[in-house]
Formats: sequence, structure tokens, C-alpha cells
Amino acid sequence: AFTTQDVLMSRYSLMAYALGFMGFSMVKVLLPGFYSRQDTRTPVRYGVISLGVNMVLNVSFVLAIIYLDGPAPHAGLALATSLGAFVNAGLLYRRLRADAIYRPTAGWLKLALKVFVANVVMGTMLYMLAGDVEYWLAIDLWARVQWLLATIVAGAGSYFVVLGISGLRPAQFRAPLH
Repeated sequence: AFTTQDVLMSRYSLMAYALGFMGFSMVKVLLPGFYSRQDTRTPVRYGVISLGVNMVLNVSFVLAIIYLDGPAPHAGLALATSLGAFVNAGLLYRRLRADAIYRPTAGWLKLALKVFVANVVMGTMLYMLAGDVEYWLAIDLWARVQWLLATIVAGAGSYFVVLGISGLRPAQFRAPLH
């Protein structure tokens, strides 16, 4: 009983959650910097702050989407959760920097820019190749598998091509830490 409409609604939510993937990941990476120092209060305090931001954004986004007659107000909840993760990660990062616990070495900003550009290109490629949901539902299983594999290969390929063009080489990941 999972209809085409259900697929479309799920798609909106997943797209909004995908925007927050980096924020969720950064929280997971930054938390050990606090736990290793037996500081559990700060992450909890920042979690409560980000939860408050999330609640305000939940109401704001859902009401805005309803007011604008958008097709999926529930996606506003997912988007608010994603942005709340970035707020949490930003607070954790700022505190680790302020306490001089985390000090990025030279070149991290340049690397982050290269990765960001590669992600934008890959995201654009995936969006263009994804096609319309109705098309995906109309084709048979084998055609879906082939198109999905081709889309994944094209997306990953575009990502690594952009990184290569930007000068990033696999050997740089094996370089000794200083």
C-alpha cells in the first residue's frame, strides 16, 4: 500500500535529512574531544541549545511551508533537525577551538574547500541523473538496478575527478602526520 505519493513524500524528508549528514557526522567526531576530558556537561548543554533551536525551526519551517502551500510540510521537520545538528556541531567546534583542544593544521581550509566543491558537483550530478519519481516507478526492477548503478558510478566518478582536478592525490592521505 506504499503509493507513488508516499514515495514522493519520503523523498522530500530524505532530501532534507541528507542536508544534515555533515552536521550529524561532525557531532559524532567532536564529542570524543569532550568525553576524553570527562566533560559531559558541555555537550549536554549544547545539545539542549540545539534542541531548542530545532523546536523553533520546526514550527517556523512547517508553518512557512503550509503558508506557501508547499507539497510537504513534514519535510520542514527534517530540515529543522538537520540545521539543529549543524548548530550543535558549530557550538562543539567553537568550544574545542576556544579551549585549544582542537587546532587544525595548515591546509585544512584548502582541503575543506576542495571537498566542498567536489560534493557540490557530485550532488548536482546525482540530482540531474535521478530523474522523476514516476519514471523510476514505471520501469522494471532490472532497469532500476542498472540506472541506480550508473547513477552511483557517475556520482562517485564526478566526485573523484573534481578532487583530482583540484590537485588532491591519494598519496596525500597516506602522508605522515607531523
